[in-house]
Amino acid sequence: MNWKIKNFYLIMTVETIAEQMFVSLTYLLLVYLGYSMTEIGLLLATFTATTMVAEIPSGILVDSIGEKRVMSLSFLLRAIGLFFMAGTRNIVVLILTAVLTGLAVSLSSGTLQSWIVNEIKEANAPYDIAQVFSNLKIIGPFFGLLSGFVGAQILGKDNPAIPFYVASAILIGLLVYVQLVPNVFKPRPRQNHWGQIKQVYRETVVNLIEALKDSRILLYFIMFPFRPSWTWGLLTSGRSSWGMPCRTILWAIILSELASPPSCPTSSSARSS
Repeated sequence: MNWKIKNFYLIMTVETIAEQMFVSLTYLLLVYLGYSMTEIGLLLATFTATTMVAEIPSGILVDSIGEKRVMSLSFLLRAIGLFFMAGTRNIVVLILTAVLTGLAVSLSSGTLQSWIVNEIKEANAPYDIAQVFSNLKIIGPFFGLLSGFVGAQILGKDNPAIPFYVASAILIGLLVYVQLVPNVFKPRPRQNHWGQIKQVYRETVVNLIEALKDSRILLYFIMFPFRPSWTWGLLTSGRSSWGMPCRTILWAIILSELASPPSCPTSSSARSS
């Protein structure tokens, strides 16, 4: 059991190192490659939509093919996405990288955490699950901060694409490690859960349609690519003198709409009384 917990810490920490290596440079890279604000917003919207859609069956997929295959697929897709994102000047390829990285994030989201919890419970091991995750919260951010500093201040100082290539190589290394190191993940027989996945998607689509009937929620999703963090990047980049005021006004409208209570329709008879 101790061996599996150590591997849990190792995989999660190295994944954090790979992510923090490039994440603060994403916007700068896209500007460096010559993409417009519209194209950058489209990338963000595609990534967010892909993550949202792919998050739905990820847990079912783990039950179908096992944690080892899911994590391996996540590392592979993200490595490919980052590699091509760092060098492409084609908007179609850029959008494809957003889809790949969105799928990868969804596949890895919560997979290792649920795996280690199940392992501890099944083994009836004398480990405090809260303490295990508390230790991770100390280890992960520490190495993540170091990785972010190295990526932004050293590797990406002259060329912001370099940290993306390094992160891609780290993820490939994780893929190889997960595949070759024995006795980490239990082998699982493949199971067919596609019917269950289809049912979950049907229910989700129905619920989403109902939610989007609220004009305020719909307005929020439409304006998501213009969120404040990207607005700040636009302002500091000096590429537009009007983008900041426009987006600030639009977000002020959204926030005022979200803050206002929904109106309750009243009948004419109720008003007259």
